[in-house]
Amino acid sequence: NDWGPPLAGDGSTMYFASDRPGGYGSYYIYVTGRVGGVWQPPQNAGPTINSNVGELGQDTNPEETVLWFVRGWPESRPTDEDIFYSLKVGGQWTTPVLWELDTPYLEDNPDISPDGNKLYFTAIYDTLYGGGYGSFDIWVSERVGGVWQTPVNLGPNINTQYHDANPSISSDGNTLYFTRQAPDGYGGFDLYWTTRIPPSPGDFDDDGDVDLDDYNAFALCYTGENQEPIGTGCEPGDFDLDNDIDCADKAQ
Repeated sequence: NDWGPPLAGDGSTMYFASDRPGGYGSYYIYVTGRVGGVWQPPQNAGPTINSNVGELGQDTNPEETVLWFVRGWPESRPTDEDIFYSLKVGGQWTTPVLWELDTPYLEDNPDISPDGNKLYFTAIYDTLYGGGYGSFDIWVSERVGGVWQTPVNLGPNINTQYHDANPSISSDGNTLYFTRQAPDGYGGFDLYWTTRIPPSPGDFDDDGDVDLDDYNAFALCYTGENQEPIGTGCEPGDFDLDNDIDCADKAQ
């Protein structure tokens, strides 16, 4: 069984998981390169990455300097999988580090955005972070100032009561591919894709509509005589085109 083959960089390197003979455990990570248009024999990623526990669900950033993957655990935690990452230093992968937001819950299928600041992944959070919609859901964590933020569920437009998993974000960050196992599919897991709705001017609450709720959200961003922005998540616009974001923009 060979599966999960993301392409790295310019598309000439591919990582995938395999349970073929000669590895270190159940599943482990292989890498192959394309030379002159021909894929070369895969090489085991080596004992720094692979172990007798099992590694899979791999992805890299475009520069191929960070390798994200999932590592299983021994029989003492048979239902747990956790997200690790390894940095490439001097052309060699370093000892994998457990992702700082990993939990005792099951996390799987990490997929890093092209800029390296958004990590999409699959998890079953029964109550953590407000819980999910049932079974596996797709979540995202954003890195701000070098710190990974609390994961956010992608919501009911993506997640269902069924098994939603294996996220893969496009190179421009606007299309998400994923799998779903649901009764209305063609059997087993099916492929789905969705596109990000471009933000509308004035849609401050990001619900896809520009309405009174947006005015209220806008108003909450400002306080005091100088109408300085406060809080987080507010991106008011320069509606009067004077190169300043101020009270006049609210009037406009």
